[in-house]
Amino acid sequence: MLWNLVQKFVELSSSAKTIVFLPPKEVPSSLWVAAVQILCGSFGSPPPPSLCCTQNHLHYSLESEASVLRHKLTEKDAIIADLQSQLQSLDAPFSDASDKLTLADQEKDKLLKENETLLNIVKKLNRDVAKAIDSI
Repeated sequence: MLWNLVQKFVELSSSAKTIVFLPPKEVPSSLWVAAVQILCGSFGSPPPPSLCCTQNHLHYSLESEASVLRHKLTEKDAIIADLQSQLQSLDAPFSDASDKLTLADQEKDKLLKENETLLNIVKKLNRDVAKAIDSI
């Protein structure tokens, strides 16, 4: 694909004295820059003015594209920071509820053990009462 772009550019630039050939929309800017750099090397020194114009245009186009991408990245970073703060604000009540649940489970275990102990005491007392009644 790169070679086809170079050939197309050479054909167009050889048929006119000055040409400003902008990349088609479907061609990535980085691929177009590579084609222009190959052409710069093939013309020797100095390159034709049309090629310099194209190269400058590509340079500014890439700078503009990079600026837009940096701006989008900043927006995405702000969204990420906002989502992280929301997550932390949601995580705090969850953590509190989890701590309360742990304490409730510990209290439940303690009460179950106490209940078991009291049941054993009641059984023992019932036996003692039954023995006392039998002895009367």
